[in-house]
Amino acid sequence: MEKYPVTTHPSYVIDTNAIIDLYKADLITNLFLLPCRFVVTDFVQKELLHPPFAALVDMGLSVQSLSSDSVQE
Repeated sequence: MEKYPVTTHPSYVIDTNAIIDLYKADLITNLFLLPCRFVVTDFVQKELLHPPFAALVDMGLSVQSLSSDSVQE
């Protein structure tokens, strides 16, 4: 049996300003076509109204919670 290599896509943290800029430039859907995963912190979820956060999650955006120690770093 032939084995196929497991590929993992790199993850990148993206901030609110970048998401808003890509949305306004009508490029946000293209972002999620890239061979990587984009992550935001849980507090970004509360900041985003346009585009709606649920729509970004449907496209592939991941949310990661940070502890207060992690935020201080």
